Amino acid sequence: MEIEVEELSPVSKKVSFVVESERVTRSLDKAYKRLSREVRIKGFRPGKVPRSLLEKRFARQIEGEVGGQLISEAFEEAIEEHKLLPVSQPIIERSALKTGEEYRFSVTIEVQPEIELQQWEGLDVEWERVEMSDEQVDEELDRMASQQATLELADPDHEAAAGDMATVNASFAAAGLDDYSLDTLLVSVESSTGIAVADFLGSRIGGLKSGVEQVFEDLEIPEGTLPEEWNGKSVKLTLTITELKAKQAPALDDELAQDLGFDTLADLKEDIRGKLTEQMTAHVKAKAASKAMDKLIELNSFELPPGLIRAQAEDSLARNFRQLSRQGFDIPAVRLEDLPEDRQQGLLDEAARMIRQAMLLDAVAKASSLEVGDDQVEEHIAQLAAQMGQQPAAIKAMLGRQGAMSGLKEQLREQAAMDLVLDRANVIEIEPQSFEQEQEQEQEQEQDSASEG
Repeated sequence: MEIEVEELSPVSKKVSFVVESERVTRSLDKAYKRLSREVRIKGFRPGKVPRSLLEKRFARQIEGEVGGQLISEAFEEAIEEHKLLPVSQPIIERSALKTGEEYRFSVTIEVQPEIELQQWEGLDVEWERVEMSDEQVDEELDRMASQQATLELADPDHEAAAGDMATVNASFAAAGLDDYSLDTLLVSVESSTGIAVADFLGSRIGGLKSGVEQVFEDLEIPEGTLPEEWNGKSVKLTLTITELKAKQAPALDDELAQDLGFDTLADLKEDIRGKLTEQMTAHVKAKAASKAMDKLIELNSFELPPGLIRAQAEDSLARNFRQLSRQGFDIPAVRLEDLPEDRQQGLLDEAARMIRQAMLLDAVAKASSLEVGDDQVEEHIAQLAAQMGQQPAAIKAMLGRQGAMSGLKEQLREQAAMDLVLDRANVIEIEPQSFEQEQEQEQEQEQDSASEG
């Protein structure tokens, strides 16, 4: 068999094949013999059906099957012989398949680019200094204390505030309708309970005191709050809080610490500081990794197959819709080409970055002979199980059902490669950024990307 590889671009190749006539004849003979044994034609015993009759009735079917088999075998041979790495579905052009004649066809494919790492060690990477202030620890302590708060009867001068619970009497009045009254209705101040009328009243009582009547004029009541006849009416609401309970957070002392499983308040604060530091360290590392990847992509330019980028974008889009469906949203799936042009381009750009990142980290792993063993996978699964409060076997079974075990090993290999890039980077320590500074920086990057596009 003759195989000729033509490079159309660094990521596209056309592979032309010529299968010798003898192989074509053998393959067709074998197919017709098999068909003769399997087919049932009146007047002929199995295996005794004349070839001419089979060709008359089944030529197109047999030529399609044999041609497909020859193409598949030849393509696999070419992949192995020429070290091709196809990343998209092939485009096939073929001649007619005839006994005693050569079979000519070509396969055009997109292939994975060859990456020659120019630089991946010694990258200049900004890394924020991790500092955990007493104020941040105190904020987290206040949040934890708030979660332990109880509702207590409020003082007469207390004004209803978010999180309080109130019992109210309410009366709605509108021209042409009988008054609609509600007595001793329990509402949550400025937060949702899932009951429309209670939520509407809860949004109105912030700042009110118990026992004080308040009148609201010319209100428009949202549909679904009151019976249908009240829709579109100008409504007068008379509202009185008959009982008000306010959230009372526990004192920040050793007793609170003991309720949360610590001996003293100092021990609790130390634990909070450690966990916040761990979270911030992970956040800062992720930002540094993103910056390092930006540098890696900038220093190692290579062409990507357009079909691979599109396939990745379509896969991401489909995955997003599956996630929304699992969350209970009934949203019809949308194809990439159905999206607005700017949204399409955004998904394609995101897909291209994901592919570049995966290919570059694979190249780093190969350059440093980095591999992930089964023991490392087992260790990671054990960590996941501990975080989720489950047994490792349950996590492993879940990953198996999702078909994610092989992907997990590759994910760990990429993470190890990224860690290696960071370990060998030239770290430039910078001041910590506030949340507002991060948001501003992200907006500037989005604007820069939009202007470049």
